[in-house]
Amino acid sequence: MKKFLSILTASAILLTTGSFALINNNNSKNNIILKQTTNITSNTEANIETKKDLSELVKEKNIGDILKDLDQEIIAAINRKNKDARLNISELKIEKNKDSKKAKISAKDDSKKYQGSVDVEFKVNSNAQFELSDLITNKEYIDLKLPKNVDIKKAKKDILRALSIANIKTTSALDAKQLEMIRADITFEKENYKSVSVTFKAIKPQVSNKKESKQDEKKTVINYKGEITAKFNIEIKPDQKPDNKGVIIALSIASASVLAGTAILVTKKYKKTPTN
Repeated sequence: MKKFLSILTASAILLTTGSFALINNNNSKNNIILKQTTNITSNTEANIETKKDLSELVKEKNIGDILKDLDQEIIAAINRKNKDARLNISELKIEKNKDSKKAKISAKDDSKKYQGSVDVEFKVNSNAQFELSDLITNKEYIDLKLPKNVDIKKAKKDILRALSIANIKTTSALDAKQLEMIRADITFEKENYKSVSVTFKAIKPQVSNKKESKQDEKKTVINYKGEITAKFNIEIKPDQKPDNKGVIIALSIASASVLAGTAILVTKKYKKTPTN
């Protein structure tokens, strides 16, 4: 009997403990829900906090010379002077002063990266010179699309366009007239281009008219200094299918020209015959 009572007592204790545990679990669930709600709020706050303040990113506010009074030039100059900024122009608003010497950079309302604003100073100088190594920071694994069997030497503009796009945060479009392609090392795969390493060098300024006095001498403006080597992964463009309509039109024009030429020849012969 005592043994039976002991078992009942133990069972009662277990049941009581289980109920308490269940109540505690329910309370825990309530607490968890509350905590989750708190966490959601915290996460929202965290998302706001993950946005970087522009005034902290842009520590050097005098960004120096820019070639043209363009938004892209301003953002590129900011990134060159502030290496860790890496500002993305698509998420920013640029408001320039009338004197084109200052600008206010603000985060767009829907910006996911930035908040706040910062004022910067600059100088528009079309004669400014920049080291290529400062303009071009991304030099590896740049995508380059080229037609099949194209001569790399004749693809200078395509290469520079790809290089400019890959470095859009630190440079505006590179001027092909001011750069000389001095070396190109090509690797092939199955007789097709696979990659190429290209070295560009800034050309030297040349005097346009040596007969003028030194004060009146005009030199070709070169905005770059030094040289740079970049590596590209080449993707061959698919062959374009000829447009049948274009072919028909071309043939029609050609046929018309031939017929017209024949008519002229016949007319000339016909006119010359009576004189004989």
